[in-house]
Amino acid sequence: MILPAFLMTTSEKRLIAGGGYLVTKVFKRELWQDPVIRMRENVRCLEDMDILIYMFLRAGSIGNVKEILYNYCDISDSATKTMDVDTYFDSVYGAMEAIYESCHRMSTYRGALDAIEYAILSIYSFGINRCLYDQIHKYGASKELIGRYFDVADDKDNILLKSWHC
Repeated sequence: MILPAFLMTTSEKRLIAGGGYLVTKVFKRELWQDPVIRMRENVRCLEDMDILIYMFLRAGSIGNVKEILYNYCDISDSATKTMDVDTYFDSVYGAMEAIYESCHRMSTYRGALDAIEYAILSIYSFGINRCLYDQIHKYGASKELIGRYFDVADDKDNILLKSWHC
């Protein structure tokens, strides 16, 4: 059962905005069927963000389990940490587009829009931070080198960067 948009609780919005990992969640089988849900293919990271948000919007109720049932291993040479910036950024944009495409027609979308936009902005922030990290790692960290961090930006990117004022 899909809740009407006006019944989206603060707790559910926090789950959407907070993101997380699909593998740390348990869902009823029915949520994966009609329509059948599948992950996007050929994606190196964030492949589950659209499904996670979609499931939160689709679930009639959400609960939690206090027991720890998942063991996370932080691997230094994992796909997320070793992929090139272009591939990472493609994954970021793909996740943002997939969230919108899979969710914007749902009745609960409007009621969770602020949480969904927050989640999308967080994903975008991951992409920006990753690109900056790679440039700082390449050139070193100093105020004098800040301009070099953006040398790889094309004309479109430079127009956007110059139009933003902090």
